[in-house]
Amino acid sequence: MVCWTCTQGCATIAFLWPTAIECPVFSFSPVALSECTVHVCGCARAYVCFSALVYSFSTANTLHSIEEECVCARGIMVIRVVLQAMSQGHLLVDNIDKYVHTGRGVMVYIAFISDGESTSVTDEELRRGVDVLLQTKIFTHFSPEKMITRPLSLEECPEMDILIVPQASLGGKVKGRSVQFHQLVPKDVSAALYDRFCHFVRVARGVDETRVDANGASLSEEHVPEAASWIKYNSRVISGTFGNRQGLRFETDGPFTHTFDI
Repeated sequence: MVCWTCTQGCATIAFLWPTAIECPVFSFSPVALSECTVHVCGCARAYVCFSALVYSFSTANTLHSIEEECVCARGIMVIRVVLQAMSQGHLLVDNIDKYVHTGRGVMVYIAFISDGESTSVTDEELRRGVDVLLQTKIFTHFSPEKMITRPLSLEECPEMDILIVPQASLGGKVKGRSVQFHQLVPKDVSAALYDRFCHFVRVARGVDETRVDANGASLSEEHVPEAASWIKYNSRVISGTFGNRQGLRFETDGPFTHTFDI
């Protein structure tokens, strides 16, 4: 897939492909338009937009147009997640010795990444991200006692625990022999987005937030129960403390790991 973007707002065009030769995939011709139009390629990560002059593309690859704010000018932000099946988990939430325990479910590593200067994200966009997380049918480990013949979503298994762990290392990019993290959304913005994201997950799972603390642990629990007496399915949404050391121990019956941007 050949990707493209604009380099100076909506006025200048820059086509990006592996070599400096004519693009072998797309043919294009100018079409006069009065309003800004955004064209999105099939990978959903490459954009081009113009104000006075829009180039119409003809290609065998997926391409469609959407009318919205110029995403090239404001940058594109994605929520990167890694989903890991777990039988149970322990997460450090106070940087010292307080661990919160979870039962069977899914651990969600999460980072907020932007390739532009702006990191503006609406609550509606965060809710859509939560919907993707909860409604995607990719899990087959939820019922170890019996064979599952089709993947299930978290929405179909409300009894499962969700453990959300902020993980800035997901935004790393190798350059030379080092890893850079310039694509990460600034820490203060990420913290606010993370808190809102966790809130929307709890709302979607029907968690009464007046009965849990900031990490999702029940306010009636004074101590972490022993694993032997732990309820296997508990419908909890536990979240790590943003900016803290994420001390983590977990058990799993298999890798069952998925990663994607939402």
